[in-house]
Amino acid sequence: MDTSLARLKEMDAEIQHLNHIEALLSWDQETGMPPLAVEERSRQLALIESLLHDRITAEEAGRLIEKLGWLQEEPPGDAGLPAH
Repeated sequence: MDTSLARLKEMDAEIQHLNHIEALLSWDQETGMPPLAVEERSRQLALIESLLHDRITAEEAGRLIEKLGWLQEEPPGDAGLPAH
């Protein structure tokens, strides 16, 4: 279980980093980006969003969650799992 939880946390950390990158790119687009850079920024954001989608919907994540005890009947999973 420890390796499954560690891997799931690693995957979650990557998702959070990608979310932060997306937020920064979006903020820059709204506040200080040169007008002629909009097309390139759109491609960058599309790439980040695609990567996020791939990570969030990864089969590996589903397998790890199931392995850690998540069930439809018991969404929090195994009582032995840490809260965070």
